[in-house]
This record gives sequence, C-alpha cells and structure tokens, in this order.
Amino acid sequence: MKNALLRFYRKLILNKWNIGFVSFDETLFNKDYLTIKWLKHNYKDRWFADPFILNVSDSRYEVLVEEFYDPIHRGRISKLVIDRKNLKLLDIKVLLELDTHLSYPAIQKINDEVYVYPENSETGKLVLYKYDKVLESLTPEAVIIHEPLTDAILSMNFGKPILISTKIPYQNKDILSIYESDSWKGPYSLASTINFSDFSARGAGRLFSLQGKLIRPAQDCNGSYGRGLVFQELVKNENGTFDFKEIKRFFPNSWKYNLGMHTFDSFQNIGVIDGRGYRNPIIGHLINFVRTLITKV
Repeated sequence: MKNALLRFYRKLILNKWNIGFVSFDETLFNKDYLTIKWLKHNYKDRWFADPFILNVSDSRYEVLVEEFYDPIHRGRISKLVIDRKNLKLLDIKVLLELDTHLSYPAIQKINDEVYVYPENSETGKLVLYKYDKVLESLTPEAVIIHEPLTDAILSMNFGKPILISTKIPYQNKDILSIYESDSWKGPYSLASTINFSDFSARGAGRLFSLQGKLIRPAQDCNGSYGRGLVFQELVKNENGTFDFKEIKRFFPNSWKYNLGMHTFDSFQNIGVIDGRGYRNPIIGHLINFVRTLITKV
C-alpha cells in the first residue's frame, strides 16, 4: 500500500518540458524576463526539450528536439513542424532513436549540408550525423570525440575548430573543457579547462552574435539542473586563452513552466527556448505548497 501511494505521489509531481518562442533582437538583454509563447500540442505520453531551429518559413517552424517518449522512457531526436501563426504542432518525425538516451540535437550547417551532433553521453562518445533532407533521417558521419560530453557546441569562429563542453561526472558543475581539432569533424583533443565561480559551465545552445559580441548560452545549475539561463560573452585572448564574461541571467516566470529552462537557440531573428513544469500544474503546485508548509513547521 505504501509503495502504491508513493508511486501515485511521484506521478502527480512528475515534470515535463515544452518548447516556446521568444522575440530575438538587439534588446534581448535589456529585459528582466523573457516573454515566451509556448508550443501547443495534446500529447500526454511525451514531452519536448532542447530545441534547435532547423528551418523557418513564412508559415512554419522546423525544430529539432529531444522527444522524451514515455513508452520507451528515454529521449530520441525528432523534428517538429509547427504552425508559425498559432504555434500548434503539425507533425512529428523521429530522426534518430537508439537503445540509449539522446538529447540536445545541436545543428552545424556547412555550405548546403546539415549535420547534427546530439548528446549521447551514455555511450561515452559524441557522434556527428548527416541530415538527409529527402529521407528525413540522420546517418552517422564521424566520431567527433571518445568522451562522455554533455551539451557540446562546435565553433568555427576562432580559425581553428573548437568544441566547448562539460562532461560526466562534472556535467552540472563549474568545470568547462575546450577541445581543438584540425578538422571540424574531429577528432578533437583537450586544449584547456575553464573553472567558473559557480555552477554555470554547462552549455545551453549554439553560439550567436548580438550587439557585436559572440554569445554563449549556458545553464545556471546552482541548486538544480537547468534552473535558468546564463548568457556569456566569449572572447579569445591574444595568448590563445578564452574568457567567458557574464552578460545576463534569465529565470522562469511562467506559472505553468516555472521549474527551469536550459536551452536557447536562435535563427533568422527567431528565438526558441524550453521550460520545465509539473505534468499536472495545479496538483504539483498544491503539493509543493503543502510540502513547504510542513517543512517550515
């Protein structure tokens, strides 16, 4: 009886993620919070996180995501087609499903080709996949590195290709590794390690330029994983070292998705983000309120 009640309790307070869209312009860091318009869908057996924009048209968004599918209890990489006007989910296409958990489908575009390197740290390596636009599939292209990297991002902004990432077992802490290679496809080797003053080392999306600065999205993992977003200016010094200068932090301000946010991506003046909340918001908030009162007593 006790175990059954515990399972029921956990089911009531289970979390879910969803993706949403934000305005992306020069005023991004002038705001105190992000105004997010959330994806609309009716699925109860899955949730979506780690969004990366694949394509934007006048009528639709195409976004790669981690689709956490309850029946298999792990993430897979899927493409969402979303109506741009009303943000309703139009279609889901599974691009990659393995026996291990997949997430964070980071995109790298080279000329007319699209590559994806999702997190799959459980296997102890980072694999680069080529995206077939016709077949809508991902085919292995190369092993970038044989390490359990978490939320890695490639950059070709500094002449020599670099790979920026945290790794297990310090994925949510203060240690960031920078790897270099002679080829953007790898293999990469460790070049330097950065120590942050708090737990804001883990990446949260592709680098982007804004107000003349190269910006790296990162996660605030102080107290919990993916508590909020940290935006850092990335600068390479003359001696070859890197500095990460914090610009802004954002935290959830949505009642429905108030438990965290941990990915930000932008493309063609469109920003996409994710948010974590209770699967049953009303019950979840109520239970959390009661639990807080009991703790105070």
